[in-house]
Amino acid sequence: MNITADKIKRKSIAFIKSFKLSPHPDTKLLFVMGYGRSGTTILMKLFQYSWNTEVHGETSKKLMDHFMLKKHRVLSLVEKSKAEVLIGKPILNSLEIPKILNEYEHLKVIWMIRNHKDVVHSALEAFGNKVWIYLKDLVTQKNPSDENWISRTASSEIISTIQKMNHTRFSKQDWMALVWWAVNSTLLSENLHTSPRIKVIRYEDFVQNPMRTMRQIETFVGVNFNKKATRFVFSQSVGKGKHIRLNPVVDQMCSEIQNFEF
Repeated sequence: MNITADKIKRKSIAFIKSFKLSPHPDTKLLFVMGYGRSGTTILMKLFQYSWNTEVHGETSKKLMDHFMLKKHRVLSLVEKSKAEVLIGKPILNSLEIPKILNEYEHLKVIWMIRNHKDVVHSALEAFGNKVWIYLKDLVTQKNPSDENWISRTASSEIISTIQKMNHTRFSKQDWMALVWWAVNSTLLSENLHTSPRIKVIRYEDFVQNPMRTMRQIETFVGVNFNKKATRFVFSQSVGKGKHIRLNPVVDQMCSEIQNFEF
């Protein structure tokens, strides 16, 4: 199926789902989080193929504002939802996952994680200088721009850790890797990886065996999904960042998380 046909089909399913007459009596709330370029978009597309879902990506006007979660809208959307599960992707709120879990007591989270070098490769292609410079400006105490989501969500402990490093010669690859580290280290520093409300999914496992991954997600959420669309998931991008060279200290910091057994 080509990209246009896939998009039309997903939009058609969403349009038909909108004609359900009444709200679901017990809609579940699920967020897909982690750092970008880790398979979150592919996963959200798979959810759109299910008839029992209401899916809000990072550009949803109902749930998001400039890619950030409209926190005051979440519970009202759940209450009005006609779906068995409402799924959101507040990807830029991932650094404040402890606060998010406290605000929505019935929320479950799928946390996507991908090899840090593959993410650096993909993120630099997709974002250019638009993400890593946010972290560098914050660490070097330059005035952050209005769109600097890291300055709004990162903990002081994370920023302090990076400030103590000898970062004067860090490359853009190093800074991008540190964004990856900052987001994913939040899980370990807060011991959230042990929470029954969080399911960590490795990108590599997902793209190499999407059917098995979707079954794991079904068990975690307690909802059955349409798994036929998993045939459109491919694994060619695994290992594309193997040529990336990082500062040894940065690489070690990221590798410790990457190799952690969640």
